[in-house]
Amino acid sequence: MKQNHYKITVEQQHDKDGNAVSGKQIAFNARNHDDLLFVVEKIKGLNIANAEDSTAMAVGLKLFTEIVLENKNEPVFKELFPLVRDIMQHIKSGMK
Repeated sequence: MKQNHYKITVEQQHDKDGNAVSGKQIAFNARNHDDLLFVVEKIKGLNIANAEDSTAMAVGLKLFTEIVLENKNEPVFKELFPLVRDIMQHIKSGMK
């Protein structure tokens, strides 16, 4: 399957008490059969949450679903696969 490749960076800005944090980050490479930037814009357009929450949901969901899809026969993902597929189909049907 052809895939788009991404570099994902997560940088903590504040701790749970609101204190500024610097230098705490992770970065990793990810791939996805969908164009994540297109999916983010489409989900933001559904107005189901504010723009930042919609972006976080779209990226998190697509990263998770790609791993489930690639490993759908692994025991830990086998039961999740039908649910994840249904969630993505439901969201994609609203994106049309």
